[in-house]
Amino acid sequence: MTESLDNKGNRQHGQYYHVSLTALLFGILLIHPLFTGSIVAKFVLSTLFTLMALSVGVSVWTQRKLRVVLAVMTVPWLGLTWLDDFVALGPAWDIFRNALLTVFMLFVVVILMTNIMKVQVATKDTMAQAASAYLMLGMAWTGLYSMVMRADPTAFNVPAELAGQWHWMIYFSFTTLTTLGYGDITPLSPLARSLVLVEAVIGPLYLAILVARLVALYQRKN
Repeated sequence: MTESLDNKGNRQHGQYYHVSLTALLFGILLIHPLFTGSIVAKFVLSTLFTLMALSVGVSVWTQRKLRVVLAVMTVPWLGLTWLDDFVALGPAWDIFRNALLTVFMLFVVVILMTNIMKVQVATKDTMAQAASAYLMLGMAWTGLYSMVMRADPTAFNVPAELAGQWHWMIYFSFTTLTTLGYGDITPLSPLARSLVLVEAVIGPLYLAILVARLVALYQRKN
């Protein structure tokens, strides 16, 4: 993302959008659980997702192909997300929405990681992109867990007070990504266990690759 902006002489704008993206992702993690179970929760989450998508879209605006691909994924995903605020979606539509969420997050992660691997000097923008990519991995797996749970309600052992609430999937995804694993939510189905295993491996692996890349940039700078 930033490379195209830098080439246009808009480095500061690129940094602004990536920092905003990181802040919005943290906002989803911090704010949404506070309003769980209310219409406010859905509205806040839909608003944050929309702002996040806009931030990504603006940062790749000069790249037509990326812009088109992101639009194809984002428009139906956000449309279904906002529709769900007012009308309960059926299982098939909800699975489709979460599939779009997952694909969107992973696609942006690839863009961000590509940028990080291309830069010659580590900057604040590099840090913002790295943080955003890590948080988006957690959100991508949130979408995967949502699809599995929607298709098979017995795929996870969830405390009764959390049943039917979307925010526990965010919580579970990030405790898995960071390898905390409190044990209050556990996967039961083979597919759920496979997804949990993959995420638990990806979390530390991402940090190891990122640290190696940043050390290489630091050594090159000096």
